[in-house]
Amino acid sequence: MEKLLRAEYSPGFKEQAVRTYQESGPSVTEVAKRLPKSSLNHWVTAARKGK
Repeated sequence: MEKLLRAEYSPGFKEQAVRTYQESGPSVTEVAKRLPKSSLNHWVTAARKGK
């Protein structure tokens, strides 16, 4: 069986995704339409903790 590759996102991409979520007020689901929802949730949580 072939191993699946994980998507890798740059820190800038992650920051922009979190900023979009925080500034525009859409749900995580709306912002995550273009990326995995679990990733966005993780990035938002990390941003709230100052990481």
